[in-house]
Amino acid sequence: MSEIDRGTGSLSSAEPEGSSERFRSPYSKIVSEEVAISQIERWRLSGLKVVIAEAVLDIPHYRQADYFLACANLGDKLIVRINSDSLVSTRKDSRGPIVPWEERARHAAHYPY
Repeated sequence: MSEIDRGTGSLSSAEPEGSSERFRSPYSKIVSEEVAISQIERWRLSGLKVVIAEAVLDIPHYRQADYFLACANLGDKLIVRINSDSLVSTRKDSRGPIVPWEERARHAAHYPY
């Protein structure tokens, strides 16, 4: 089963056109499941409390920001796991997401937590 089928995935960390080296791209937060697991292990070994939030993010709305903020306040580090298109399809009677996974992940990367 691929990362995408399990409900996670990764994107290229290519910088969008017009980006500046002075600012870190939010897209650098989008990583594979393997990279996330490795980072979580390092954080936990250093004594940090890691909170994992799962989300679909198919249609952006303010409650998502409230949810992420509440989750972030429960620990030291927040991981947001975006459900894959195939997983969303199984939950929506095969209709699938309105917004593709890549766009949903890019949207989530802009949250500051």
